Amino acid sequence: MSDPNGRIAGIERVALIGTGLIGGSVGLWLVEHGIEVVGQDHLTERAQRALDVGAVTSVAPTLEA
Repeated sequence: MSDPNGRIAGIERVALIGTGLIGGSVGLWLVEHGIEVVGQDHLTERAQRALDVGAVTSVAPTLEA
């Protein structure tokens, strides 16, 4: 369910492991619905591209971050 602002009720932040085609698409949808998305990818260029296009709101340098 979503709230009146279109956000998913009760979800504020999501960690997205993998920011390629599928992860990036999921990230775009989540960001569009007002959810903070922290992305991580073993390819730093891919994670940066996801940040550049708005598929994630921030990038974690490692899975431990």
